[in-house]
Amino acid sequence: MARIKKLESLSLEGNFASSKKIHVNSLDFLADMKQLRFLSLLTVNLKSKDYSPVLELINLEHLTLGSYKEVRLLYDKLIKLPKLKYGMLLEKPTLYTGIQSQENK
Repeated sequence: MARIKKLESLSLEGNFASSKKIHVNSLDFLADMKQLRFLSLLTVNLKSKDYSPVLELINLEHLTLGSYKEVRLLYDKLIKLPKLKYGMLLEKPTLYTGIQSQENK
């Protein structure tokens, strides 16, 4: 997948209704995909448990990740990606922080 140099949008998602997950060994393939602008990884079983390669995707405008412990630990860094404007990390922060904003109370 890393050979796809012009890919700007990538979505890997399992089936919510049947709780079937996509199995991915690692996200190391993202290292060569710095052009990505949209990334969605929902219902993904990431064997390495390492989401840090996402931090290198400096052109991401949309980021949606499952609310896994490993993602929550990186949340503060992920939301600081320079071009990030959309996605569950920004639109539903309570999934990752457990803290409700004043607007949602």
